[in-house]
This record gives sequence, C-alpha cells and structure tokens, in this order.
Amino acid sequence: MAGPSLRVCEGPRAVFSRALLLFNLTEPLEEEEAACGGQSQLATVLLVSLGRVAFPQYTVRRETRIFQDREDLLRYAAAAHMLSDISTAMASGDWKEAYELSQRARKEWNELKHHPSLR
Repeated sequence: MAGPSLRVCEGPRAVFSRALLLFNLTEPLEEEEAACGGQSQLATVLLVSLGRVAFPQYTVRRETRIFQDREDLLRYAAAAHMLSDISTAMASGDWKEAYELSQRARKEWNELKHHPSLR
C-alpha cells in the first residue's frame, strides 16, 4: 500500500544520522523527529537547497572544537539516541524499560565523566 520504498544499509544510515545530528546540536531530537529519522531536518535542508527557505547570513567562528575526535562524536550520538529511547519508553508508559535504559546511561556516564575530552 505504501508503494516503492528504499532501505539504506545500517553503516551509511548511521553516518547520515550523525550528520543530521550535527545539523542541530543545540536541540535534542523530539520523539516524533527521532521516530521519523530526521525527516523534518531533511526537509529543511531540501528547502534551503531549492531556494524556498533562506536563513540570515552569519559568520562561523571555529575557535572551539566541539568534538576532540571521532570517538567524541560517536559517544555524543549514542547519548542522543539513548535520550530518545528513554523518552520514547516514558511516553509509552514503559517505565521498566525507561529505568533500565537510564541505569545503563548512568553507568556509561560514570565511566566517562573523567574523560579528558570533557574538560
């Protein structure tokens, strides 16, 4: 009923997902956005490319590195997805799953909180 569709392999999809995550670092993905694979972000990129949406000009100043290396980015992406999973579990009333995920996140944080890249 949905017609033809494509499924992107997991590796390239993960890279593309991280690129979309970088597109808007200041706001976490909302549940609906996470569930639809970042489609509204994709739509915004497309509208800008087509010239239908224009943002004000700005100057990028790269004085501070957000991520020290690829591993920092991967940890950030994993944390963002974990937050989305916890939010989804809570929204659906699956408190046991939300609790288990939050405990796993806490354990990972305790292992990483003294990592040099977090200074």
